[in-house]
Amino acid sequence: MTLSAHPRVVKEIMENGSWCDDETLQEMWAGLIASSCDKINGDDINLLFVNTLKNLTFNQAKILNYICENCQMEVDKHGFIFAEHIDLKLEQIYEIIGVQDLHKIDTEFDNMSSTELLNGGPLLGHAQGFVFGDNELRAQLEPTPFAIALYVKSRGFKGTPKEYYQLEYTEPINKEKK
Repeated sequence: MTLSAHPRVVKEIMENGSWCDDETLQEMWAGLIASSCDKINGDDINLLFVNTLKNLTFNQAKILNYICENCQMEVDKHGFIFAEHIDLKLEQIYEIIGVQDLHKIDTEFDNMSSTELLNGGPLLGHAQGFVFGDNELRAQLEPTPFAIALYVKSRGFKGTPKEYYQLEYTEPINKEKK
């Protein structure tokens, strides 16, 4: 059986991924090309992820991978996946990305939010960065469904995020008494 990827996807990944010298990003590019291959000359859906991946810094790639590996994932009754936010202390963030520059990290979070890799903000009830006003500085991070899909495809997985995380929808328990 011969697998191939859509030529446009291969071209974009080769052009953009070949300039990358960070191991985390190289693995993500390799996963994206692997998930692009199929029996019928490939699907071009992974083009959606190329521009996002080429604009990720290696710190952002580490953050994205960490939160997608450690957030609680859930699925709704239609099969759409979403994540609960994760709370990280500043020291944990320093350990994850290996950078101890608070303002640089905040800029990374802000950019990830503006490119819709991190969800919402306090007005929307979602988490997207540092929580201000607490005694101990911490971040609340929640990947968007698009970020989750990027993560899954960059792992080389061809299926849906629901399949990757092996999730099934369960009806909420109705606590009302009749």
